[in-house]
Amino acid sequence: MKVLIASTEEQEAEILDLLDYMYEEIFPQFFSDVEIEKFRGEHFLHMSREELSYYGTRKEYFMILSSLQTIISIIESKQKEKQYEYYRNLFLQNVGILEENGITCPFELDHFLIKNTDISRFGKAANVYLA
Repeated sequence: MKVLIASTEEQEAEILDLLDYMYEEIFPQFFSDVEIEKFRGEHFLHMSREELSYYGTRKEYFMILSSLQTIISIIESKQKEKQYEYYRNLFLQNVGILEENGITCPFELDHFLIKNTDISRFGKAANVYLA
């Protein structure tokens, strides 16, 4: 007999925080507001709290958490040309894990190479006066 252990509230909250981080910190650096709005409408990198609470086991949540953290680390790091192929494959592997676990992620590492210089309404305000 196999015993499955449900996810914890902390895991669920961390996943939601990482998904928010993608929209508030990562996406505004690389995409326009129109593109980000489209991503929200298409439910890219999205899971609601209700979906998460009925979703899976601790193992699945750990896989999602690890994949999100890895993707964010790859995007935020500066890849050297020699290592680009390695990071690209690692990125795609983690996107695959998200997709297998019900999180739509139609991105490739190439989408995060050219920074967007426009100010985004999706980014977090630098201070309380801008919020």
